[in-house]
This record gives sequence, C-alpha cells and structure tokens, in this order.
Amino acid sequence: MTDIDRVLGGIHVGGLQPIIDHISLKAEYNITHILSVIKFQVIPEYLIRKSYTLKNIPIDDDDTTDILQYINETNRFIDSCLFPDETEYDPRKADFKKKPQRGAIYIHCHAGVSRSITFAVAYLMYRYGFNLKTALHAVKRRRPSAQPNENFMAQLKIYEKMGSHYVDENHQLYKQWRLSNSVKLDPTGDEILENDETFKQDEEKKLSEMTEEELSQVFIIRCKKCRQKLASSISLFSTPPS
Repeated sequence: MTDIDRVLGGIHVGGLQPIIDHISLKAEYNITHILSVIKFQVIPEYLIRKSYTLKNIPIDDDDTTDILQYINETNRFIDSCLFPDETEYDPRKADFKKKPQRGAIYIHCHAGVSRSITFAVAYLMYRYGFNLKTALHAVKRRRPSAQPNENFMAQLKIYEKMGSHYVDENHQLYKQWRLSNSVKLDPTGDEILENDETFKQDEEKKLSEMTEEELSQVFIIRCKKCRQKLASSISLFSTPPS
C-alpha cells in the first residue's frame, strides 16, 4: 500500500517511501508538484527527470526550527499548483472555497507525521479559512498518524492569532517566540546580541511612547555571565508589565 493520503481535492500528504520507491505520482495521482519538507543530501534525480515542479524546505523535525518563516513561501507554491494563473491570491480578497482545484500536489517529509502535516495544515488555514483545530482534523481524518510536534503546533497557534493569512515578521507574538527560541538555542545570549536590530527599533519606538509610570515598570534581561543587556521586558510583552 502506497504511503500517500489525499486530504482535500488535489492535496496529498505522506512520507519519503513513495519517492524512494519511484512511484509514478503523475500516472497514479495526477501529481505535478512536490513540496519536500526534509533535508535532502541530493534532490532525487528521478524527480527532476520526470519534470515535477519541486520545492524543498530543508528543516528538521525538532523543538527549535522556525517554520513560520517558510509559510508564506509554501502557501504560494501550493497555490501555484492548485490555482494557477489567478489574478488575486490574497485570501482576504479572493474566496477560493468553491473554486475547483486545477492541479495536484504531494507534500511530504520523512514519515509524513509532523513536518509535511504542518505545512498542509497551514495551507488549509490560509486558503480555506479553517481554524487550527479544524484544519488538523481535516488532515487527521485521512491520515490518523498526522501530528505536528509541540514546537510546530505552538507556531501554528501564533499563525492562527495572526489571522492565518500571511506571516507578519513584526507581529508581537512572533517576536516573542523568536526571542524565547534564541535563548533556547543559545543560553549565552550571543545570538540575541548578534540580531539585536530585530528588537532594538521596536523597543525604541515603544519607549518613546511610554509615560513615566510605564517606564518605571520596564525591566532589563541581562546575560548571567557578562551582564550584557539581551532584551527588555517590552520585547516580551505587548504592554508594560503591571
């Protein structure tokens, strides 16, 4: 039995095995596009030879990978397969819910459980207006093993709070997640210091708008080793803590 499940219309999800087995995705499923969410050493040659339209998102299935940075890109790629040549793609302006899909895509990772499912779920939220719970259920009812890891689920919840349209790099929740993730990746704080501009401009703007009382409540987060400033509390909260 081929490890491929059709989720909705031409959206298929699964693992790497069909690629390894050289399954004819075009002949059997009318698939023309492949979104590979996996770190390939080399893109399988037969995929290129068979003229599939390919996109590779080279990420690991772990507790620190930032998947939000790729969602706008993967949504555009899936759109280009299912709804080619549209004049308007913005889901806030164009409703594709009743529009017939015109292509088929295979979204896969290694096991078809976490990484590929994450991007399939994000697309259902983006294009069909599903909330996270509904989008995940739509995938799980066709592929019961589907379950993004905790890190990916946390980011999908942020995406949902953004409105599930486009990922906004300046959204406060995303900034908070990146700061928290930087500490997880590098407890010394070096990475935060190297990317100081990510938060510096936003902090300066907020500080200039605060009253004296609000300013008195702002606290500084410092490196335990060198006492270098890493961030202030306004990078973590949308309003000063009370």
